[in-house]
Amino acid sequence: MIRARMLAASAALLFSTFIPVSFAESLPAVINSASVDAGTVSVTINGGGFNAVRNLKVFLGGVAAELPLVSRTDGVLVALLPAGLAPGSYSVIVSGTRGVAANSTRDEEEFFFTVGAMGAVGPQGPKGDKGATGAQGPKGDTGATGASGPIAGLTIVLGAVGADTYGTRTATASCTGGKKVVGGGFNTLNVSDSRTIAITGSYPSGATVWTVKGTTEQSGMSRSYSLQAYAICATAS
Repeated sequence: MIRARMLAASAALLFSTFIPVSFAESLPAVINSASVDAGTVSVTINGGGFNAVRNLKVFLGGVAAELPLVSRTDGVLVALLPAGLAPGSYSVIVSGTRGVAANSTRDEEEFFFTVGAMGAVGPQGPKGDKGATGAQGPKGDTGATGASGPIAGLTIVLGAVGADTYGTRTATASCTGGKKVVGGGFNTLNVSDSRTIAITGSYPSGATVWTVKGTTEQSGMSRSYSLQAYAICATAS
């Protein structure tokens, strides 16, 4: 009795899986799959119950000679294939006997397979979906302080010259045109005796004004002086 099923294999170690098929009812062996090695040297048959089969043999369809078994366990058979096996379709046949020796019959199981070169690489598949945005990384270190840029619109504004007299004096200079005061100073003019003059303040008194204050340590016209403030102005950034 001969039963046949298809097996797909390749010279590049391809495997094919089959629905389990059993021998004749009295034979316990079951074949699940088969494969041909990369060099087309041997065929491996996977299943179960092989040790319970009497007179088990493996054949290649169309070849009278039995394939030499190089390995046999209850679940795996490995048999050598004929040298130089050309690409094409073949069948592998596993046979065994059932019944008592005086009245035994031989059953065979046949599997078809193809030996050939691996096919060309298929076309590239479509681009996958964009992955989810990852978690935000830790905050980086603070960078070095950059070089100071040029001061825009830098000008010097001179304040009015005060009257030539003695005592406490105050002078101011103011930035105009939307500019801000960034520095300042003063001039003393018409000084009778510089040893008696004391400047008590020179500071920005507002965003646009520089103020200077001075006095004389002694009174009298011989201690008179004039006071002038100046402001250093720049365009606000």
